[in-house]
Amino acid sequence: GAKYYSSGGFGGDKMGGEGKRGALPQPKHRVTVRPDGILEVTIVFPEEPEGLTVFLSEVALHIRAKRTAMTMMLPRKPIPGAAMWSFRLPDKIGYTIQIPADISIGAIENWQLFNMEGRYQTLMSYLLPKDFAKASQKPPDLGPADAASQDQVFEAEVVV
Repeated sequence: GAKYYSSGGFGGDKMGGEGKRGALPQPKHRVTVRPDGILEVTIVFPEEPEGLTVFLSEVALHIRAKRTAMTMMLPRKPIPGAAMWSFRLPDKIGYTIQIPADISIGAIENWQLFNMEGRYQTLMSYLLPKDFAKASQKPPDLGPADAASQDQVFEAEVVV
């Protein structure tokens, strides 16, 4: 059978062996909270992602593709029932996903409210590979809304 080995990290060499998988690489990403309540999640992959699928839950964004898996906690509470949408970046290996959110409820408050209700995460919205295949290109935002949101940028980048 196939053998998968860890390349380090918290699991270290303990994960090595048949039938075990190591950590998958995370693409470079950035989350921006716009003043109008839209969360912009920009993701840049090392190559065109195969089978890119994104799931939105009450507290996290789950990103899956061949050889990529990432779960990202959101800095604001997503609005239930609101659709999310995506745009392809000009480099053709990156996307911006926009999620309507309640800017009055931050990440910690959202997590605490969610846990107090004692529920499991549910699927609020999703984007399938066909949605990304037909995504249009979006020019970068250079207007006043983008400039005003610079003090509210949360970044997390992983070099692959």
